[in-house]
Amino acid sequence: MDLSRYLIDLTNEVTSALGKEWEAHIMLDVAPVLMAADRAVRLGLILTELVLNTAKYAYGGAPGPLRVALEQHRDRFRLIVADHGSGKVGERQGFGTLMIKAMVQGLDGVIADEENAPGLRTIVTAPLCPSGA
Repeated sequence: MDLSRYLIDLTNEVTSALGKEWEAHIMLDVAPVLMAADRAVRLGLILTELVLNTAKYAYGGAPGPLRVALEQHRDRFRLIVADHGSGKVGERQGFGTLMIKAMVQGLDGVIADEENAPGLRTIVTAPLCPSGA
């Protein structure tokens, strides 16, 4: 399936659920990427949780700048969710964080948080196809 189209639609739905005022703060920069539907759904769950975490932790529920990017390099994709909020405060180990880590692991991927000065940039990198496929 076209992952970029799916992530655009999903991001619009999530930001709409957060409130109309969020729409002006979302910047999407997604390249066309083809991926199997089951992997795309996993990535959609990861993106949803990252966006909700941004609203909750980076901006305390208020709207703020949020960039969602998707790119492909050879047989791998990279999803980037970046904000200009309060940055990472301590190590969160709530259910959402555990779910994200498990989903990324299920994609044979890695997740990393980087300083965005200000804010946080979270990068998920994984193969387009499962190993052995």
